[in-house]
Amino acid sequence: MNNKETKMPAEQPQTKEQQHTRSTKQPKQKKEKHWFWKRTRLVPIWFRVLSTLVLIMIAMAVGAMVGYSIVGEGDNAFEVFDPTTWTHIFEIIYGG
Repeated sequence: MNNKETKMPAEQPQTKEQQHTRSTKQPKQKKEKHWFWKRTRLVPIWFRVLSTLVLIMIAMAVGAMVGYSIVGEGDNAFEVFDPTTWTHIFEIIYGG
């Protein structure tokens, strides 16, 4: 017999523990990621933050307009942006 034809010894049956350790020792293969599975952001984070801040400012302005004209006794909703209105409110609150 030459070297190519040598017989391999028969494998002995393994216990469950040996099978488990052998299967966990094998290196994990990285899954191949396809281009269509790649996660991309449709809207960048900086734009989300900026748009959230702008929406908060708009909500505050609309809320002040509704509070001044409908809930309060204001005639015109845009009077809420007049500085004299705010000085008058400041004088009412702090008695100045």
